[in-house]
Amino acid sequence: MKKNTQLFILLLSIFACNDDAKFKVINRISNSKLEKISFGNYKVSNSIITNETSNTEEITDKSGSFPKNECITFYMSANGNKVLLRTVNKYSLSADEDKTFVIDDSTDVVIP
Repeated sequence: MKKNTQLFILLLSIFACNDDAKFKVINRISNSKLEKISFGNYKVSNSIITNETSNTEEITDKSGSFPKNECITFYMSANGNKVLLRTVNKYSLSADEDKTFVIDDSTDVVIP
């Protein structure tokens, strides 16, 4: 009985410390394709064209470091040119949140 109780407490502590959140990105930049998109160290698994939405990505964090405040980095392809860009502003994602980040023509970006 004592071993069962200890195992239960161990499992409870492991799963209780896991925070997770979900995010996706919408490309609203005119006539462009976004590739290798990342929210900090968290990668989006597909590239997206104008008015397309990425797959939903899940972040699981055992260290309890939510909220995440990160820039979005991506390659933008347009008119045969490709450039690496990073948003000037950081985006916030809290634990248990399901958020959509929109990148559009008015999003402030820099070349890192």
